[in-house]
Amino acid sequence: MKREIKISDERPTGREVIVSFRNHGTLGLLKHGFIQFTLKEVIQEKGSRLIMDITGVKLIDSDSIDILNLLSRLGRKYDSVIWLRGVEPEVLELLALAKKYAVFDIQHVEPVNEEVA
Repeated sequence: MKREIKISDERPTGREVIVSFRNHGTLGLLKHGFIQFTLKEVIQEKGSRLIMDITGVKLIDSDSIDILNLLSRLGRKYDSVIWLRGVEPEVLELLALAKKYAVFDIQHVEPVNEEVA
């Protein structure tokens, strides 16, 4: 089965890009070079905001956490931020565990029931 992610570059608030991994089950697509390259380009635009909709993602592995951390570090360097939107309870629990051991650095994590302001 072919899976696709949707990247919207409409930037409704100036420098905001929304990437949807909705209902993919995992964030395994983050491991693909082209996707990493594209997301890095977004983050390296000074002051940008990358919103990743991960509603329906039930599993996040250590490689995906590493990639998110890389993007987060780049974000700090370029004054950009990453938001994880629609985080399922299972993934929220894994992220909390990763953060407890100082391996997870993304500050903006919104559970699946929360609305973005």
